[in-house]
Amino acid sequence: MADATENSWFEEQKQFLMHNSDLLHNTHCRLFTHSSTSSKYIQTTVLMPGAARKTRIYVHRLSYIVHSQNFDIFKKNMHISHLCHNTFCINFEHLSYEPQAINNNRQRCKSLYPKHCQGHDPYPDCIFNAN
Repeated sequence: MADATENSWFEEQKQFLMHNSDLLHNTHCRLFTHSSTSSKYIQTTVLMPGAARKTRIYVHRLSYIVHSQNFDIFKKNMHISHLCHNTFCINFEHLSYEPQAINNNRQRCKSLYPKHCQGHDPYPDCIFNAN
């Protein structure tokens, strides 16, 4: 259970993410727009509760932490996958905490023509109508 300090941190980060993103109504992707990077994934810096200095973090990971209120997502071989395959998307409903192998397997679905999900039980299916 999060204490008052952590609750305040979660709310502050949620406001940061919402203020710096736009919702694409046709896809329901929430795209983080506060960066002029040409990188595939956007990073930001945040001061985690109890930390002495800021940490660089991918914004989709920050979104997952904020919405799940769980800091324990940094386990080896675990990823936050984009179900919609849009790497700028921070919509919690488009993110899945899953093993690296499942995340990598999603690339096969993306490369199929027409694009369709082959299934990733017990994890959620890809979302192709979001692109």
